[in-house]
Amino acid sequence: MTRVCAFYSKGRRFLDVLRCLRAKYPAAELIAVTPPNYKMSPDEKAEANRVVTTELDAYSARTHQAFRRLVQQIRASRYDVFVITFDSTRLRILAALSGAHSCAYCSLDGKVVLIRPTVAGTLAGAAARNLWGRLVYAWVWTVVRVAKVRGSKESSRGC
Repeated sequence: MTRVCAFYSKGRRFLDVLRCLRAKYPAAELIAVTPPNYKMSPDEKAEANRVVTTELDAYSARTHQAFRRLVQQIRASRYDVFVITFDSTRLRILAALSGAHSCAYCSLDGKVVLIRPTVAGTLAGAAARNLWGRLVYAWVWTVVRVAKVRGSKESSRGC
């Protein structure tokens, strides 16, 4: 039996993700991984076969030991498919570290999009987006500060 893990993240209705996965994998065992303070609705509980809670509500750079334990917990479960609720750098890194045979995220239109995340590739993509954003900002700043704006005679007269 295929084991599908749905990893909860804020910002999206978890019920939509669970229903999307149930439609894609009708015969699979669907495991919902949620933070300890997340209250699952009866509809969410009906969609998931099993609920697993994490140690913390949120993980950050300061909680690296807890993050390591989370990754160990996920890897020990040996999921066939690890699904994140949306495509972000942090969640892609978690998916890359999950050890699952395949990883995916649920798009907003209800499709399961397969991804092949790697830690190095995810970090390189984030660095490239950061660099591109800084270059665009520098170009816009230069245009605004350096380029002369030609106005009509009416606008130069004042009110």
